[in-house]
Amino acid sequence: MGDVISIAERLNEKNVGKLLTQLDELRNKGLSFSRDFSRILEENPNEAVKEIANYLDGAKYGGSEKKVVGIDPNQDYTGPILCLFGNVYPILDRETRKEGLLQCFSFLDKLNYFQAQFNVEYINEPWLAADILINRGLYWCGYKEYCDVLEKTSEWKNLSAKIDKMKSQFWLAMAIINYKHASLEVRAKFYREFPNLVDRTEDAIAALTFNHAQDANKRKETPVDEYIDGSLSKYDPILHNNIRKKMGEQKWIRIDPNVSH
Repeated sequence: MGDVISIAERLNEKNVGKLLTQLDELRNKGLSFSRDFSRILEENPNEAVKEIANYLDGAKYGGSEKKVVGIDPNQDYTGPILCLFGNVYPILDRETRKEGLLQCFSFLDKLNYFQAQFNVEYINEPWLAADILINRGLYWCGYKEYCDVLEKTSEWKNLSAKIDKMKSQFWLAMAIINYKHASLEVRAKFYREFPNLVDRTEDAIAALTFNHAQDANKRKETPVDEYIDGSLSKYDPILHNNIRKKMGEQKWIRIDPNVSH
């Protein structure tokens, strides 16, 4: 019996070692898609946008051309590609942003909505996150993990040391602007240190609030103003006027549901 156990253990060790090697290879291949996409995005953003879905599809199983048994599409490989696209998203013209958004949906819509949410969790750029979410409400991933951090971290010096290690600056900003979770000190310092991020997060909140209000009005005949007032009550009152102003600017992209991608 001892010999049998020994052989089984050795076989098990061999299989585990082989699996770890394969997983390491998949990881390297998966991340290589991000590096390649970053390069073409820098060289020619307009052309890179047309290839987003291809890069996401290529990276999702770590570079494997087909589904790997027992392994789901990995957001650790695809999330960074969405982040890279987000980096240039605000500076692209509206039509190019729309094309890139459709490319994202071409990938995300093939996942189940939990997997899509895992990818949205990685997005740093508020405009991209908002445009995805106003068109695909099921992809909302929430930001509870950031609220939990804020409720335990009331001093800015403690939070600022953690920001670079957080998955998404956008979702952190959403949690901070949802003022019940963040101390006055944290809010004031964050607004001062990250004015551009806060400004575009206000754009995102404006997009989400206005479009959700329109949807609620169509579904349940909820008065638009009533919905907006209730939604804004979650956010820092000092920002309400600016968010309302941004609703009138309508920087977001709402895609006709009949448009195919």
